Amino acid sequence: MLGRAKPVPLRKAITAYRVTNNVTSEVLWRSVVNLTITPFENLSNVEVIEIVPKPIAATAADLTFMAEQPFVLEPEPILRWAFANMSANDTKDMSYMVRK
Repeated sequence: MLGRAKPVPLRKAITAYRVTNNVTSEVLWRSVVNLTITPFENLSNVEVIEIVPKPIAATAADLTFMAEQPFVLEPEPILRWAFANMSANDTKDMSYMVRK
């Protein structure tokens, strides 16, 4: 029998960056999504599922992963990060960039 899932505090922050090409003056926008989890106790088999809305990214190919690489459950995109073991107060960062 599987144990009950325990909630783990998750922080999500989104930062938008305006990037200007100094030669062409072209302006690009990039957004970075930071997901951070820090459990209060030792845990095993930790999973984080992120459903990225289609207006943000049509497919997982539209994302650039900056830290832990997720498993792409669905290309629409639905992402899963998995950690076999996490110690209390051990922080995991899951970040990705969107070309918007």
